Amino acid sequence: MKRIHIVPLLGIGLLFVLGGCGLGVTHKSCGVEPDHVLKIELFEYPWGQESQTVRRAVIVPSDDNREVIDELTSMFIDVPVTRFKTGTAEELVGCQALGVRYHLDDGKAVDVTRVFVGYHDVVVIWPDGGANHTEWGAPELVDYFGQFGIIDEVDATEAPEAQLPE
Repeated sequence: MKRIHIVPLLGIGLLFVLGGCGLGVTHKSCGVEPDHVLKIELFEYPWGQESQTVRRAVIVPSDDNREVIDELTSMFIDVPVTRFKTGTAEELVGCQALGVRYHLDDGKAVDVTRVFVGYHDVVVIWPDGGANHTEWGAPELVDYFGQFGIIDEVDATEAPEAQLPE
């Protein structure tokens, strides 16, 4: 008769469960549904530096770019995130930031900002004012998505105001 060693198996299983809990990974969404988007504005600028102007791409949904709107909306749906470490705020100065403003069919606008620290190291500042780290995201989005809309330079005050929590 073959003996099954339940205690060691339970111990290994418990290590996996507790190890996963220690990572602190949760999922967060901005609450925007693609079908309710009238327009998306992307603002690109260096985080924490005074600028007079910022680059902006404006994308309006059409039959030709519906999947682009879906993609730009899914950037902030079910994002795997970890807690923002407040001591890292100084490290973000000068990093590329992307402010995204969703104009919705109910007249509201929802702003979300991402700051690209490095490869797989992105800080997201949510509409509720919270901030998280994630591995999701890529820089240079204004150039890429600008092909589906209009790129221009606007006064820096038009970009979403994003503040890191203290």
